[in-house]
Amino acid sequence: MTHKIIAYFQNIQRKDILFYGGIGIFLFLLLFILGLQFSYTITSSYFNLNKSAIDKNIAIVALDEETLNSHKFKRYQDIDRCDHANLLRNILYGDPKIVVVDMVFYQKGENEACDNELKDILQKNPNVIVGVEYDETRKTLHTDIF
Repeated sequence: MTHKIIAYFQNIQRKDILFYGGIGIFLFLLLFILGLQFSYTITSSYFNLNKSAIDKNIAIVALDEETLNSHKFKRYQDIDRCDHANLLRNILYGDPKIVVVDMVFYQKGENEACDNELKDILQKNPNVIVGVEYDETRKTLHTDIF
């Protein structure tokens, strides 16, 4: 039996390998694309992602790689509190019900005027939620801003 298998593979010509290899690659790509579409469909239906379901009254603020890699900001520390205050002011102009900021402000910044400006915006707008720091060793939650 093994001898017949070896003989079969020895008689395969180059054109056969190219033909069956091409069919294999085509089928692989087809299944890959269908898998991506199927995955998107499952994700969309699970999270109910459609344009009519997006609540425009909720704003989530987070730093992405594009922002951190821009010409203005080279690292997280380059974004000062005035930038955060201006961003929040622009978002709040649209009167959202809630703004979630995926950042923690637990230390003072380099510019006290910017710190005060951001603190003023946060105090006047209770619908703005910012991150807090949890100290695992002391089991305490630090909710003070700067």
